[in-house]
Amino acid sequence: MNNNPDKNQQPAPNPEPDKQQPGKTDPPPVQPPPDKPEVGPLPEEIPEREIPRKPADPKATPSSEKAFEKRKPH
Repeated sequence: MNNNPDKNQQPAPNPEPDKQQPGKTDPPPVQPPPDKPEVGPLPEEIPEREIPRKPADPKATPSSEKAFEKRKPH
């Protein structure tokens, strides 16, 4: 029992490439990007940003400086 009778038939031949298919339009031609305006030279010196730095706490105990406590293996 064959449910697909078109399976054994030859596929339809492709239309000739010279003919324009109806409803199909040519894509617009690719245009080059517009010329970018010249960018001036970058300034040589970049001003330093004011970054407030907190000095190390001299009162800190060594145990509070550790990220985690080391435990001895049992």
